[in-house]
Amino acid sequence: MNAITHNILVLMTDDQVDILSGILESIDDIVVTTADHPDTFLDCMLETQFFLLVLDGGIIRSSTADDTGIEAIIKRIRDNKRLKETPVLLLVNPDQDELPEQLLQDRRIDSLELPLRGHRLLARIRVYLELFKQERAVEQ
Repeated sequence: MNAITHNILVLMTDDQVDILSGILESIDDIVVTTADHPDTFLDCMLETQFFLLVLDGGIIRSSTADDTGIEAIIKRIRDNKRLKETPVLLLVNPDQDELPEQLLQDRRIDSLELPLRGHRLLARIRVYLELFKQERAVEQ
């Protein structure tokens, strides 16, 4: 019998991706797709059904292009019919500026402070995965 896998898309730096991948190894049915640039992330998010989009706030905030900033990426996600309900987990440094108010009010956006703590990240991802599975079960 083939196992069902669930896809998660991650935009972050290489060193953080290694940490995240190590943490996620304990969840058998997750396939992690990674991107190290906002443009690559935007291309990837249109190719597959993801149950969660994880964004490194540092990468996005360091981007100078208007179409790859955090608000622009969230807008492109929300403007896409297939992605608009996909939850987004923003990984933020504690010393970063506050997230824009409109992002904080969106129920589909969550944040987690860096550095990554395995147990917290794992708990969040398991919750999002379970919600995704329940939504799919209701749709069938």
